[in-house]
Amino acid sequence: MIKSADDTLQKMVDTAEKAAETLQNRHRPEEAAYQELLKKSKEYQAKIRERDDLGKQVAKIKAEKAEAEQLERKLQNARDERKTALARYSELCEARYRVREKSPPISPNDSVQRYV
Repeated sequence: MIKSADDTLQKMVDTAEKAAETLQNRHRPEEAAYQELLKKSKEYQAKIRERDDLGKQVAKIKAEKAEAEQLERKLQNARDERKTALARYSELCEARYRVREKSPPISPNDSVQRYV
């Protein structure tokens, strides 16, 4: 009776081992597919991070370009103002020259007395 129980128990162990082996054999392709899926997921996440980084760089470049354009406009405005100021200065110098031309000459003694 113990022998038959031992044999029955051994058969059950053998059956369980075969079932476990069968289960492992069926599970291997699923595990491989899962690992491949994880690998692809990591690759996609890396691509997404790279795209995000590139998007940030593009935004930064656009902001810098806009700032450079604004500074270029300010510089052009300053150049225009300078040109206008130089033209006005030239006009004033010419007007001063015309006033001097029309004035009678001043002798050196007059100029000394005038400023003393």
